[in-house]
Amino acid sequence: MHYINIKNVICVVTQTLLFFFPSSVHSQFQQAGLPYIQNFTPQEYGAHSQNWAIAQDQRGLIYVGNTNGLLEYDGVTWRLIKPSGKARIVLSLAIDNNNRIYVGSYNEFGYLAPDSIGQMHYISLMDRLPQTYHQCKHVWYAHVVDQSVYFMTPKYIFRYTNGIFKVWEASTTYRKTFLYDQKLFVKQENLGLMQLQDDSLQAVSGTNILKNNYVFAILPHDEENTLIGTLEKGLYQYNGTNLMPFSASSRRLIIDSKCAGGLMLADSSIALSSYK
Repeated sequence: MHYINIKNVICVVTQTLLFFFPSSVHSQFQQAGLPYIQNFTPQEYGAHSQNWAIAQDQRGLIYVGNTNGLLEYDGVTWRLIKPSGKARIVLSLAIDNNNRIYVGSYNEFGYLAPDSIGQMHYISLMDRLPQTYHQCKHVWYAHVVDQSVYFMTPKYIFRYTNGIFKVWEASTTYRKTFLYDQKLFVKQENLGLMQLQDDSLQAVSGTNILKNNYVFAILPHDEENTLIGTLEKGLYQYNGTNLMPFSASSRRLIIDSKCAGGLMLADSSIALSSYK
């Protein structure tokens, strides 16, 4: 029997940043089985209270997508990086194997590169795209797959590889993208769950019932099954052919909690974030 530890874990909230540290930092937390949490207020990190994305590079520096820009934290000092020199919202982050940090904003995306003294600054990729794509709106998701980085907006998915872009335009609206087992999955409104294969978006077999559901997570479960989380119907098991409801108890909890995201933790339990 497989168990899921479901927790309402929100790593970034509107009023504070919550960072989770190993429980060994404080023995009392270790004994209680709880992680040590350090809170950062907007006054401490010097930016807006609303945060959208978080990533940690190979050096250990933490980057947070904030409504005012991109926050960089080295463990002591916070620094605000403004994409294209403006106080511009940062909605998505992704880091490749070369430690390059890609940034998604609004009508804007690019990456960070060090200047002559080693400080990171923002470089836009928009000038490499035709003008017709410059009003792409919110860049909600960014993913690195092999040597490529993908940026998702409601109307377009952009793939950037070795200086060259390829673009997929939505026939309806792109709602969310997922990186699972180094494959890119896309939830497109009224068309269901799709996978990018051979440079085309193809419907995922057996998932037609997800067409009108909000899919918030695709997670590993066991050797035969994947877990797919939906806002309206809870968790499903997917074996590559068919969808089956996961468990009645978790289904009710997930629906009532209005879960919006999920990830697999190091101990194989699942952490879910919720609107509540």
